[in-house]
Formats: sequence, structure tokens, C-alpha cells
Amino acid sequence: MTARTTSERAPELLAELQRHYADSEVGVVFEIDAIEELTNDHVVVRGSYSQAGRPGATGAGIIPGPVQMAMADGFGWILSVAPLPPGSDAFTIDMSMQFLRPLPVGPYVARCSLLRWSPRRSVVTVDIAPGHDEPTATFITAAFSPRAALGDAGGGTGGAGG
Repeated sequence: MTARTTSERAPELLAELQRHYADSEVGVVFEIDAIEELTNDHVVVRGSYSQAGRPGATGAGIIPGPVQMAMADGFGWILSVAPLPPGSDAFTIDMSMQFLRPLPVGPYVARCSLLRWSPRRSVVTVDIAPGHDEPTATFITAAFSPRAALGDAGGGTGGAGG
């Protein structure tokens, strides 16, 4: 069997993340339209948030901080499990967020970069902006504890972060 490249795993990882969110008790309210790019050390995700936002500078409001935290958690999870076998998981162990400017309700682009990866810890940065050519609205640093699946049966425990 030939090992798949990280980019070939993008649809599988996106489906697994969405399944984790659907199975969770916490309702995730943002949409993921596509993983535009996935390499061993970088992921770009495009999506949208269409719920009523918090009052803010734009007429539609701004995306609430907890929603942005869930975005960063999910996108960091994708990058943390991408080098592992299918069925693997990663648990969030640390997160820091800087809100630089309001993130308006509507489309977003998130760029996640891997700063460090080892079998025990991955550290990522995530910047979220309203679009590709827009300045960063939120900057996040997060750490995860990766857990490789056991054997071919899959050993993931079902969390998209933690």
C-alpha cells in the first residue's frame, strides 16, 4: 500500500472534523466550504458564518470570540493529525487568542501554520481574516497532543480538539 500525501487526505480530514462537530454536544455554527491547501506544515480553510453576529461595526455584526476559538481548534486539529494514520486524534492542551480587529459575519479565510510537530506535541498558529486579501482579524497560537490510531482499526477517541 502506498502512503497518501497530506494533500490527498484533505477531504477525509474535513469529513472527520465535520463528523466530530456533528457528534458533539456543542453546536458548531460556522461553515467550512473547502480546504484550499493542505501541506505537511500549512492548511488554508475557506468558509462562512451566517448566524446573527454580535453587534459590531458592520451591519450584520461580528463573529463571536467562542466561534473563532472553535474554528482555530478545528483547523489546528486538522494540521496536527494530518501526518498521522487515519483514525488518529489530537487534544487541545493550550490556546492563546489575540483579537486584532472585528471579524464580520460572512466569509472567512483561516491560515494555519505548523510551528512544531512531534508525536507528543504540535504547536500551530492560526490567523483568521474576512478574505484572502484582508488583514488578520484574529491570531491564535494553539498546542495539541497528537494521538496516533492503534492499528488499522482506528483508535481515535472522537474529539476535535479537547
